[in-house]
Amino acid sequence: MIYQAPETARVRLDRLRGDKVQQELKEKDGTLIHYKVAGDLLEKVITALRAQLLIFPTKAAPMVHGCTTIAETSAVLQEHMYDAMESLANLDVSKLSS
Repeated sequence: MIYQAPETARVRLDRLRGDKVQQELKEKDGTLIHYKVAGDLLEKVITALRAQLLIFPTKAAPMVHGCTTIAETSAVLQEHMYDAMESLANLDVSKLSS
């Protein structure tokens, strides 16, 4: 172990205390979250994405069934895809974290 002068150890301790306070403030104001909370939130977002992907064929199938051209089919599918993406974009993440 390397010997540190008392002043150096004190400065290091002060810096660590300051870092801890800064981290606590960031956690309090929401600019920093714990990796476990982030992981749980990401899991919920992925679950919401999965739900949108699974419902996509059910919602789009009746609409494309009557299509007569590839362009028409593509337009219908694109519309449903954009609806799903908009739904995900408007996902209220604050409700997921509860």
